[in-house]
Amino acid sequence: MTIVWLLIGHALADGPLQLGSLSDAKRSKSELVRIGALAAHGAVHGAFVAAVTGSGVLGVSEAVLHAFLDGLKSSGHIDSVTDQIGHVA
Repeated sequence: MTIVWLLIGHALADGPLQLGSLSDAKRSKSELVRIGALAAHGAVHGAFVAAVTGSGVLGVSEAVLHAFLDGLKSSGHIDSVTDQIGHVA
């Protein structure tokens, strides 16, 4: 059942909880804005993981890895499918 809640959290954080301005900022030409947006988005994902699993370590790990993968996607190094596979894996 935990995996179901993790997937729901992921869908919420990548969907309705990610405002358009945050999504745009992840692709900003300003490195500072881009990193801030990726960190904020990753933190939302990490909070869901920590809440579902009860583990701060897993939450922080998710925040960092999610931001890293989205950074790769927003800079064109990976496509959206690879990004989502990486998030679920």
